[in-house]
Amino acid sequence: MQENKNDCVFIDTAGADSKEMCIAMNKADLLIIPTIPSQYDVVVLDRMLEVFNLAKENNPKLHCLILLNKISPNPFF
Repeated sequence: MQENKNDCVFIDTAGADSKEMCIAMNKADLLIIPTIPSQYDVVVLDRMLEVFNLAKENNPKLHCLILLNKISPNPFF
């Protein structure tokens, strides 16, 4: 079995709601969702969280982290 061979495996599914992503989420311990502060990414993030919640029903050990990228360090911008 794969889990006996590796401590950590990274799978980049490119954010597409695909068969590969569903399989990966059903086997994973941790889902990392990278996002940037844009209107489009907020919509995608909302959809990804829905998919995560569905996967969590089949895989209760699955946890999710959201990785924020390209955040402005200027608090007035």
